[in-house]
Parts: sequence; C-alpha cells; structure tokens
Amino acid sequence: MQTLRVGLGFLMLVFFIHPRVPPLEAQEVAAPAAAPAVAEDAAPVAETLTAVKIAQDPALWPKQVTVSTPQEVSLVSGGKAIGKIKLPAGTRYDLKAVAGETVTVLYKENELVIPVIETDLLTEAEKVRLRRDSMNAQREAAAAVASTEIKPAPAPVVSQPPKATNELGQKIQKDMVQLKGNRLSAYEGKEMGNKKHILVYYSASWCGPCKAFTPDLVAAYSRWKQKYGEDFELVFFSSDHDEDQMREYMKASAMPWPAVKFSRVSKSHPLSKFGGRGIPCLVLLGGNGEVLSHSYEAEQYVGPRKVMADFERMAVPQAP
Repeated sequence: MQTLRVGLGFLMLVFFIHPRVPPLEAQEVAAPAAAPAVAEDAAPVAETLTAVKIAQDPALWPKQVTVSTPQEVSLVSGGKAIGKIKLPAGTRYDLKAVAGETVTVLYKENELVIPVIETDLLTEAEKVRLRRDSMNAQREAAAAVASTEIKPAPAPVVSQPPKATNELGQKIQKDMVQLKGNRLSAYEGKEMGNKKHILVYYSASWCGPCKAFTPDLVAAYSRWKQKYGEDFELVFFSSDHDEDQMREYMKASAMPWPAVKFSRVSKSHPLSKFGGRGIPCLVLLGGNGEVLSHSYEAEQYVGPRKVMADFERMAVPQAP
C-alpha cells in the first residue's frame, strides 16, 4: 500500500510540472513570406552598339571621329593603299565610312583607314542614337497630342523668322542657282538653313548611267515635295566640263531642284568632300551635315536607289 501511494504521488507531480502543449489546431502558424514584387513596366535596356551594327546603319555615323592613341595607319588614294602615316592622339577627322572593325576618314586629298578601337566611334555613335531616339520620342508625343481633340489656340505672332539650324545649308545657299527658262539664276527657294535633310546629287551630262537614272529622281523629287514639303532640298553638284553642258543637262532632264553654280564646283567646296569615286552618286545629309546614307558603303558602290529608300524611311511627312 505504501508503494502504491508513492507511485500515485509521483505521477501527480509529473502532471503538474510538465509543460502542456496546445493542440495543433490551436497553434498559430506563421503566414508564408510574400513573394517580392516584380516590376512589370521596367524600361528595356538599349542594345549595345558594336562596330558591325554601326556599319550596317549609316544613320548612326557621326560627322567626325577622334583618334584616341598615337598610331601608324594606312594612307589610301583611289581605293588603294599608297603608304603609311603616323597620327597623333586627339586629332579629329571627317568620317566617310564604317566597315567592320575599321573607319575611313578624309585626310587632305586622300583617306585614312583607322581601327575602330583606336577612335571614339562607339561613343559618338551612341550620342547620335540618343539624339535620334529623343527626336523620335518627341515626334510620337507630338503625334499623340495632335490626335487628341482639343480646341486650337490662336496662332502666335512671329516677329522674326525662325532661327536657322542647318549650318551647311546656310553655307552653300549663296553658291546655289536654279534653272529659269534657258538661263541659270540665283536660288530663290526656302531658307536652306532650316532644312532637316539635304540630298546631294553628283552627276554629269556625259555619264550614261546618270542620264538613265535622273528621270527616276525627278519623279521621286516631285512626289517627295508633296509629302515632305520644305523640310528637305536636293542639290545638283555637276561634273560637267563647262557651265553650258551643265545648263543643257538640267534643261533636258527638267531638273526641278537647284544646283551649285559651275564656277563654285571645286574640291574646296563644302559639298565636294561628300562625293564618291564615281557617278551617279546620291548622298543624304542630316541637319548637322552628317552623312545619313551614301551611294558608297565601305568603298563598295551600292547605288543611289538605296539612298532614296533610306530618305523615305527617315523623313517625316508634313502635317496635312
């Protein structure tokens, strides 16, 4: 009996001392942590530019490039290497073409071929892309505003003409003439300094391929003027032997665009440096005088129709 009492006392002591565990359904279960929020409208990362991508898109070519380190490069004339020349760092050259991993720049009467990695091409092309993207965004925003029905505000009173922005256009306007009847007279068109694009047509009356192509360019010019208005102009840069040949060529072809007067056609003229090694050659220049499209790409002749297509892709139709 004494043993039984001791056992019962021990069991009661364990019952009161041992912690009581609540049933499972009474226990609080921590809620799982919320998944981190993922931004759905994250801005896309711009594609990294490479020399190959820049070569494929002349619209990205800057007007000039700078040599980053001293080096010895090939001197080219007529598409053939004629020697070597040492270049100091920090020198800027007008860009003519981008091909693969090299750039071709203008040097006096010849050209230089420089490795892309030794220039600031990638940096300058990125600046061009940023400017182009900014302009496209502005155009899209303007189009969105134009599509919204709003009450038009009164037209502002303009006391002065808009400031010209195309320095190359300003520079060449004084040298331009247009055909009136049987004679050439001073250009009387709109201010060239306000042009967003300038097309330069290198051609001559003695060139058979030129005479075959010119009628197509005349038809396209008429169509472009209706579509793009005064945002662009085409300028004829003649390779004829004298002014009479140039005038008769313009008259026979019914060229509606102006030309650089024959007495100003020379290697020192601002438009001379943009020409190619042969004709017909059509070159598209932007508002800053940069080459946007050329009949020659990396010394290879691709023809003027490619430039026409590029212009129609880049130009913005005027508002109806």
